[in-house]
Amino acid sequence: MLSERFLGLYNEELRYLRECGMQFAERHPQVARHLGMHKDGVQDPFVERLLEGSAFLSARVHERIENEYPEFALQMLERLAPYWHTPMPSIATIGLTPDFTSPLWQAPVVLPKGSKVTLSDTSLRNKNATFVTGRELAIQPVAISMAECSASLAAELPEAVTRHLNSAQSCLRLRLTTQGVKPLSQTTFDPLHLTLTGSAVRANQLLTALTNGCQKVVLWARQAAGPLVTVLDKSQLRQGGLSEEEALLPQGIGELPGSRLMREFFAAPSRFYSVDLHGINDFLARCGQQQECELLFALDAANPQLLEQVSSKDFHLFATPVINLYSRRCDPVQLDKQRTEHHIVVDRLNPALYEVHHLQSVQGLTRSTEAVTFSRLPEDVAFGHGQPRAGYAVRRCSSPQPQSAGRSLFGDDDLFITLSPGATETQLDEISSLSVSAMVCDRFFLPDQLQQPMLQISLALPLTSISLLRMPSAPRPVPEIRQAWQAIGRVTVNPLRYMAPEVKDAAPLIRNWLSLFATTAQASQRRCISSIESATFTASFERDTRPGPMTWTRGVKACINLCSENHADQGGLLFGRLLHSALSDYCQLNQTLRTVLLMDGEPFAEWEPSHDF
Repeated sequence: MLSERFLGLYNEELRYLRECGMQFAERHPQVARHLGMHKDGVQDPFVERLLEGSAFLSARVHERIENEYPEFALQMLERLAPYWHTPMPSIATIGLTPDFTSPLWQAPVVLPKGSKVTLSDTSLRNKNATFVTGRELAIQPVAISMAECSASLAAELPEAVTRHLNSAQSCLRLRLTTQGVKPLSQTTFDPLHLTLTGSAVRANQLLTALTNGCQKVVLWARQAAGPLVTVLDKSQLRQGGLSEEEALLPQGIGELPGSRLMREFFAAPSRFYSVDLHGINDFLARCGQQQECELLFALDAANPQLLEQVSSKDFHLFATPVINLYSRRCDPVQLDKQRTEHHIVVDRLNPALYEVHHLQSVQGLTRSTEAVTFSRLPEDVAFGHGQPRAGYAVRRCSSPQPQSAGRSLFGDDDLFITLSPGATETQLDEISSLSVSAMVCDRFFLPDQLQQPMLQISLALPLTSISLLRMPSAPRPVPEIRQAWQAIGRVTVNPLRYMAPEVKDAAPLIRNWLSLFATTAQASQRRCISSIESATFTASFERDTRPGPMTWTRGVKACINLCSENHADQGGLLFGRLLHSALSDYCQLNQTLRTVLLMDGEPFAEWEPSHDF
């Protein structure tokens, strides 16, 4: 009743009553003349109120009928894709600067994944927003002292280095230094994580050059006996942020394939502005007492927008994406025997501070203080659960918030829980309260109002500062209920099955699939989705490159053509890379995906299949 489309339904019902009432009065003036219907308007105010009340009730019934099927679809999605109908928290990127004067570098310095980062700002009115880190950070006393991109090699480079770069059209050069704190042989990077911190255009240009135009990586350091040189293959340089270990959003059993990657991409593309360089530790171990080394990326093209334009400010060694999604125990839920649904409130003293993303655990407490564990209903079908458990289901409902709650980008949703004994002998009437732990977001956090945000962590680490490399993205409410049927239809649809020649162009299917994860109200995301001009899938066979007997696996070759004009930030390559990883989740047993990316009809990139079945 309080949805955004309710006003349109109300006006439609009111217009129908007036128009049909006028027609009825004209045909039957002997019985309908007291309705007060006239061309110049309604003369009787009591009839006007009656019509408005009737239109209000009719609009409510109309909306309820329209919501019947989507609500049924939401209940199905709660079991098939439990995290699809959840809000999208704010995502940012932070950078940690090591303190080279600290005496704490003798022991490993690690910031674990999931560590809490507190953001304070004057716009938050004495409240702090809580973020958690998306990856583990092994902090070393290492800094990037110099970075440059040039079409010609520097004169001071030894011949043992330059001979590996003769075929390169340009070279990206980074110099790492420990500033005398410890030798390079005592540092380890597994892998070396480079975060691109420049503007969105600069970051995408560097990302394209490194992941799609790098021939090799040359590592070298000066030694008394001669330069120490190591050459790494381009396969050691990989796109960051794609692995499950770096996931920001939770991933459930049976979730829509590719949903996590695409939701994170549309919420904050900058969280993928990073590359990982593997295989560097063997080189560092042979550096001895040296305190400086250089990384040279041999590029097969000379981008004039990068030549002589790159500096050390475009890179950061110790950075991680963070998300405003953390665990919190809710206030106890007192059960009422007269109700089948119970409202979950995180903090009853401040009910408007938190938005529930999803529930982690639910325990019922009986009057005899006995604990009863409730599980999500989808978990009851998981293999290995020998003991049946009681279950619960949740439902989101829109409700008006008080004016004192302020503006929130999450909307006005509340969460209600329904309990079920399942196959157990649990008596729900004996349960007096629920102890609930949930993942929550801060409702009061408005990124567009930040002025001078300050960051803090609870751990005592040798750091000089913690900075915001990428401003927090705007949080998004749950997807519209009208998309529920569309999501249900995509649960059983595998895009890789729509192969040529039966399906000549699968681009409409891919665009509809991506619309489930994007905010189509934003023009930039609509342009990104519409940049897919064509997409074809063909069957193929791929040789398994793993050690062992020669084998071949079933494969699918995807050919996707993008329009570069739709990517003002020059992020077409990143979008294509995310599409390849997301579509790979649809691969069945012993099936692989190879993707060829075309930009404006011209070959641009190709990603080989992964054999991690």
